[in-house]
Amino acid sequence: MPQVPPPIAGSVPSESPTLSEPATPIAATPLCNAAALDRIVRTVRRALGVEWATMSVIGAGRQRVVSAAGLPAGGELNAADTLCALCAEAGGLAVRDVTERPEFRDLPGPASLGVRSYLGVPVALPNATEVGVLCALDRVPRDWTDADREMLDDLAAAAADLIRADRLAEAYAAAEARARASEERFRDVAETAGEYLWEVDAEGRFTFLTERAENTFGRPLGTMIGLRPWEMYDEPTESARVREWFEGVRRDRVRFRNLVRRSVRPDGDERWVRLSGAPLFDDAGALIGYRGAGQDVTTEKRAELAATRAEVAAERARRERYDLLERFITQAPASVAMFDREMRYVSHSRQWLGLHGLPDTMELTGRSHYDVLPQQPARWREAHEACLAGETRRAEADSFTRADGVPGWVDWHVEPWRDETGQVGGVVILSADVTARQRSLSRLKSAVDAADIGTWLWDLRTGVLLADGGLRAFFGFPPEAETVGVDPDRLYDPIHADDQSRVAAAIHHAYETGRFDTEFRVRPPHGKSRWLAARGQVTRDEEDRPLSFHGAVVDVTERKLAEAQLYEAKAQAEAANRAKSEFVANISHELRTPLTAILGYADLAADAAETAAINFPHDGSAAVWEEVHANAHTIRRNGEHLLRLINDVLDLAKIEAGKLSIDRVPYSAARLADELADLMRPRAESGGMRLETRVAPELAGRAVLGDPVRVRQILLNLLGNAAKFTARGGATGGAATGGSAGNDDSVVLSVRPTVGGDEEVHWLEFAVADTGCGVPADQLDRLFEPFEQADAGAGRRYGGTGLGLSISRRLAERLGGTLTAESVPGAGSTFRLRVPAPPCGSAPARLLTDAPRPQRLPPPLPPRPLDRGPSVSPPVLHAASAPLKPLVGRRVLLAEDAEDSRRLVTFLLNKAGAEVEAVCDGRAAIEALFPQTPPGAAARQPDPGAGFDVVLMDMQMPHLDGLEATRELRSRGYRGPIVALTAHAMEGAAAACLAAGCDAHASKPISREELVDAVFRAAAGAFAADREAMPEGLLDPIPL
Repeated sequence: MPQVPPPIAGSVPSESPTLSEPATPIAATPLCNAAALDRIVRTVRRALGVEWATMSVIGAGRQRVVSAAGLPAGGELNAADTLCALCAEAGGLAVRDVTERPEFRDLPGPASLGVRSYLGVPVALPNATEVGVLCALDRVPRDWTDADREMLDDLAAAAADLIRADRLAEAYAAAEARARASEERFRDVAETAGEYLWEVDAEGRFTFLTERAENTFGRPLGTMIGLRPWEMYDEPTESARVREWFEGVRRDRVRFRNLVRRSVRPDGDERWVRLSGAPLFDDAGALIGYRGAGQDVTTEKRAELAATRAEVAAERARRERYDLLERFITQAPASVAMFDREMRYVSHSRQWLGLHGLPDTMELTGRSHYDVLPQQPARWREAHEACLAGETRRAEADSFTRADGVPGWVDWHVEPWRDETGQVGGVVILSADVTARQRSLSRLKSAVDAADIGTWLWDLRTGVLLADGGLRAFFGFPPEAETVGVDPDRLYDPIHADDQSRVAAAIHHAYETGRFDTEFRVRPPHGKSRWLAARGQVTRDEEDRPLSFHGAVVDVTERKLAEAQLYEAKAQAEAANRAKSEFVANISHELRTPLTAILGYADLAADAAETAAINFPHDGSAAVWEEVHANAHTIRRNGEHLLRLINDVLDLAKIEAGKLSIDRVPYSAARLADELADLMRPRAESGGMRLETRVAPELAGRAVLGDPVRVRQILLNLLGNAAKFTARGGATGGAATGGSAGNDDSVVLSVRPTVGGDEEVHWLEFAVADTGCGVPADQLDRLFEPFEQADAGAGRRYGGTGLGLSISRRLAERLGGTLTAESVPGAGSTFRLRVPAPPCGSAPARLLTDAPRPQRLPPPLPPRPLDRGPSVSPPVLHAASAPLKPLVGRRVLLAEDAEDSRRLVTFLLNKAGAEVEAVCDGRAAIEALFPQTPPGAAARQPDPGAGFDVVLMDMQMPHLDGLEATRELRSRGYRGPIVALTAHAMEGAAAACLAAGCDAHASKPISREELVDAVFRAAAGAFAADREAMPEGLLDPIPL
């Protein structure tokens, strides 16, 4: 039911059932004289001048119209669909216009009649489970006055009085009828009741008993008439107690109910009787006796007594268990304490007092743990709260301060304890003082740190591998490696791949001989590669089973470097170049391949969340799906950030290798500035920064020749740095004729010609000025070196790889220009980019968004749910159009060794309508196209009718890579389209694919739209035509 609004409100219409909707009716007894009630309702209609007036009864979730003026009475509705139910809950309701209030707009009741205004008041009914409502309704909005409300209140009171008067008359008539039937019923009950009936005179003598009393008391009925109740008890004490009770009842002349008495029959059988009775008076008001009923409850009482005895026994057993637990805790040779749900002490051991520095004689039972030890860490309180919620918490070597001020360390374990009902009754804390151990470890650590070595202890029974600070630094292990330990499977992660097998062999040799001695290289995730010399030994128990493996490592990098210097300088240079090329190629492949899965599955998760949120908007899960969608957006955004970092490394490698190509196309510097401003504005506004764009007037409408993509790349990096290092953490971007920012926190991008007048532009100068922290003059040149920043702490404070400015300067030089910097510490910095920009006449200028793209043959795909551009917050879910399937009827052969990428590409193509057969290497692809033939038989051509429309071939696969597989397919005469998939991004990868026989080249990470488009075009033969028209040795890669 909608939330009940205040008495004066406004509301809304919607679709609804009609007034006569079938339903289970509520009580249909007439409230009162129908004609009189109808007159009141008609009076409401006439007096207020409304379209309709009704009197309704609401109960059991239904509303029944009992009287109406202007529409038929007698219909029923669900109460939750009506304004009258809200009126009854609120004590009155006035609505000027239903359509103005969202909580009323969709109520089916008013919507079915076109109700716009409503005024109603509740009417009290004799039946407490029902409530009446007298209301006026109209088709037009109305401003209800206090006089309208007062008149309706008066008529509602008159209706309530009328209903009560009719009900009282009905009740009086019914009472008379019941009185006449009472005596007859009493006789019938006396003969057939399961209980026995009795009556005594003023002296307590039985004057009437039913036959069932004979079985209860074990006496003939005739012998009991004339006896008094206490005379039927042989035991004097019980007889006296019954007589005393009866005389008290007779004296007070009161009723009694459910009084249970014990009696013993003459045959010795014990019986229990439940008695109820009322006094009898004559016309003068004198007590003439008592009348009532009795019931034999012996069976029930015996069961009750048995249950009581069982409870007593259970309580005794529980107390014995508790006493045993109490003795166990108090006498335990360990530091243990038990608490209730309020963290009050239930019990504790003597060692608990010593651990926490408390007096031995201190009594803690019933006291709050937090009052006794107020100095305990906040993290302990959080652990207690978690355990009271049912969790288990533990910690090792946790530092704390004792009550006497002495610092120490403790291993602790907190576990909830549960009562007999299974509910958490409190917590038990078990602690162990490890202060001496930690102090010894601290002294040992100091010695080890001074010697610049690392140590390890591997418990071969439990599998726990502990590493000290030195070893953690060498291997890049997390801090918990010293206390909790690390997974031994991670031991090989930092070890150089070429050395892992040698280390593994040395470990196995140590198991056999007990001695470990080897040297190897490590490269932790956030450290430098080192050479380590490791020495250790394996200890065994009496049965020669290995117990532990411990030892130490020493950094021998300098010795290894000295050894490496013995090689010839030329060999070192050649090896370095090969290593760098292999590293760039491998890092491209190894990072782009998982990024394909990360970005692809992030898109799929966002699509699924968006679909679920659209399809199930009212089941309470929409907020969860929006959170899933936002999380997927975060994954994609960070994945794209990682891709940008990879591209930075690749750009640097291409620049150093002299393989970076530069375009010369027309573009507009003014439009470029506007695009950059639009791109950076959300980031600027989110940081509270001012963004300015200042373009030299002579550049408006002008186009110059150059590479707008590389210029844009440089300026985006400069603007990003300006935003990062501006004092308030935000950034502004724009284009301006000046080179300095304003007085407040801002960033200004200026662009102006530096040579020529209005008709000619030979050079452009872009200046990015900020009001950030600035850079000392002696550190400016370091900014343009790879992996360098102004100071050692900048990377920690602001992040970044230190590649951006190095790449930007080298790009500027490749463009034939320069990139320089000026800075004043505390006032800001200005970076100036000068690039040649010869005029291009009237040729149209374009930006990155105007760059030529290959023709798109399939119909457009639905919009992507994840925004690829910069954003301040995750995008809001939107309704997506129905997915199109442009690849219906197409068969695709996919050769991909990475399972995640294989599943992703298969899923995307299936979703686009294609039938996909996936294999994991080039040999399997050849066998799919050319089935195995018997020895000596001629190779069969693939059946065009049952073959594949497109082959997607990953270039780097085991057994037979994509290049070799493509060459073999072409040599066998296969002429179908082959699209290369590769994670390599270095120059020459596309040409190698084309030379092997591929029709097109697609780079990972894979874009859903580009993938479907490439398959569509390949199946349509578009690539074959492009390839025939392309100069030999060239290939235009398709970025997926």
